[in-house]
Amino acid sequence: MTSTLDLACKHYAMQSTGIDVTNVKAPSTEDVELYTAAMLVCCAASGELHEKEEEWIVGHQAAFGAPDSIIQNIEGLKTKWTYEEILSKMKESPTLKSTRRFFVFHCISACDADGVLDPMEIESIRGVSGALDLQSDHFDEILALYKQQQELNNKLMKCLWTDNNPYE
Repeated sequence: MTSTLDLACKHYAMQSTGIDVTNVKAPSTEDVELYTAAMLVCCAASGELHEKEEEWIVGHQAAFGAPDSIIQNIEGLKTKWTYEEILSKMKESPTLKSTRRFFVFHCISACDADGVLDPMEIESIRGVSGALDLQSDHFDEILALYKQQQELNNKLMKCLWTDNNPYE
């Protein structure tokens, strides 16, 4: 029997990326660690890893089925590798390169979780983008689409919660 958590992860992955996680080979633990560490390092490029950024990363990675060994070792991943080491390791990973557009999108999303997409965070994500061989114009397109999506999502939430959000 499938657990409720597994069903939630499957639903999230399908809705947010179009991936049916029941029919794909899981990425290696090192690739998941690198993905997670890269998001942490990009968020910290502003000088501080904000609590909301870290929560976004943990929630996102958990929703995609990251192993407990990674989720429970977020503190260790913050300093496991330097930024340069992360970029070097990413260059060697065909799996991470194949996810480059989503990887960059997720880095942007994580960095904006605190409501501020700092210029230093953007530069850090550009470095990730370069390590993944994503062209600069594709990075700019993803960033612009992300910002448009956020604006539309804010409008949608205002429309849906015009009466009052009872959960706030």
